[in-house]
Amino acid sequence: MEMKDMKRQLWYWMGWLLCMAGLLACQGCGDKLVVETMEMMEIHPDSHTLLPLEPDFSVRVKGDTLYNRYLCFRSGKEFPLLGFLRVDGKIYRFMGGDSLRIKPVESAACGEWCGKYSFLHPGKGWELPEYDDISWRDGKAGFGSANHEYPVNTPWCSGSIYVRRDINLNKDSLEGRKLYIKYICDDRMCLYWNGHLVLNRESYTPEPECICVSGSADFIRNGENVLAACCLDDGGMALLDYGLYAEDMRYKGVETAVLRKVDIGMTRTVYSLLCGEVELQIDFVSPSLLKEDDCLGCPVGFITYKVQATDGEQHDVEIMFDMDVYWMFGEVDVNSKVVDNWNVLQVGEDKKGLSSPEGGRRHLFIGLMADKMKHTQGEGHLLLQQNLTVDAPEGVLLLGYDNNVGVHYFGSMLLPYWNREGKYSVENKMREIGDKYKALQHECKRIDYYWNDILLQTDKKTDAERLVPFCREFMEGYHMISSVDGELLCLSDTVGCIESIYSHYPELLFFDRTDLLEGALKPVFDCYESEWWHKKYYPRDVGIYPIVQLQEKVEDNENEVNACLLEMVGAIKRYR
Repeated sequence: MEMKDMKRQLWYWMGWLLCMAGLLACQGCGDKLVVETMEMMEIHPDSHTLLPLEPDFSVRVKGDTLYNRYLCFRSGKEFPLLGFLRVDGKIYRFMGGDSLRIKPVESAACGEWCGKYSFLHPGKGWELPEYDDISWRDGKAGFGSANHEYPVNTPWCSGSIYVRRDINLNKDSLEGRKLYIKYICDDRMCLYWNGHLVLNRESYTPEPECICVSGSADFIRNGENVLAACCLDDGGMALLDYGLYAEDMRYKGVETAVLRKVDIGMTRTVYSLLCGEVELQIDFVSPSLLKEDDCLGCPVGFITYKVQATDGEQHDVEIMFDMDVYWMFGEVDVNSKVVDNWNVLQVGEDKKGLSSPEGGRRHLFIGLMADKMKHTQGEGHLLLQQNLTVDAPEGVLLLGYDNNVGVHYFGSMLLPYWNREGKYSVENKMREIGDKYKALQHECKRIDYYWNDILLQTDKKTDAERLVPFCREFMEGYHMISSVDGELLCLSDTVGCIESIYSHYPELLFFDRTDLLEGALKPVFDCYESEWWHKKYYPRDVGIYPIVQLQEKVEDNENEVNACLLEMVGAIKRYR
């Protein structure tokens, strides 16, 4: 962003803040708002964050509805969670797309398939079915460096590898089904299906990825087919594994719920949907946005649900959530632990969990009311089910995330802010939040209506569509970490990036979140005062998360940096 554009944005928002100051004083703390009777401002952003659990695991939605496509992560990768409501035997899909659920045709699971491979360029036509590969070696997947964290069965130490995998297909059984290639590569990869290029990946994949193969009907054969891959290692680790998957038709053709209304607030998004003669309300709640120290930055959020008949009759109702854990994590088990009233499920084991930048392991936790919701596991899917009755028409689903990444901060190892004393695990925190989820939901509702009442005073809908989702989007991009002294640090991917912080700070002031602004700026001042920084002006950034120590950007831009810092620090002092 150019400096003059930043200045223009700053003065615009300063004027906005001054206009709102009198209204804020009149409103007080907002406790007198009758939240149950207030109407939310109707806004329709192109996309927004539903649950900012942690930058690596923040759930987003595109558009107004939950069911046109899958929810996704910040990276754009789909979050394969389906939601269904069964009403008198008829199933309605209220969340997730209708085609992501897949089943392996010839899986990419390491060690389950053998292929022919060569380290030398095999010449023209090597990717065609009729190519003679009798001189190639036989090897078991995956192919890669012997010390790679992904299981490797065939060592690959040269600059390139060529692999041919023969698969036998029944073309009629795959007709009308979407076909996918699931793969992992390090570094660049090309994949051919019977000589037709279906994948050209220009960079490595830290985790298995999946693409839908378009036009496969033109080259798929009944009987023998060949998936041929070439992978180039640009240095460091090497890896290659891939397989073929087909759309699972289990939920194909089920009815889709009808959206009645969506309310988007600062901390919550509430959907009202019709499923036959039953109305379903789904509420995504983000307690990590609350200022309370035991909630701020906590990687736990929850989804509440409640049903009510629209015709005054009693109905047989069951809510179901189907999560494709194989799609996200590969072949993993789901561990269950029941403590008190909660059943906490852990997805992502040490051997096959998603790898973190520091070699740790990431885990997804799912919290269920032990006496209300049951779970089953099969074919790589986790199915959650709960009967909803007139006497018990509601429930809650907790989601938590632990990336197990240690933060290196100027020679010290730091803990998350929500666990700065090291007493909690994500499981313990999830149970604690579950025990008081209704109180947290009410507090989030109160905050949403408080800010909604302020925004209703203006007719600038475009401003509201940017402002209302802002806090959740900010939390999506920042790790909340505790300093050695217990102070809040807000660390983005590029820690202390002055341009990024400067672009956010008017909104942070508007929402009275100087705590977050100070937490984002503190690493810059700590770096300036440390033994690591020897220049007379402040750094432009202080490194790439999770290592905070030295400036990453080459150019200092010292004049712009100092001017932005001066304005932000002055603003904090004025609005504190």
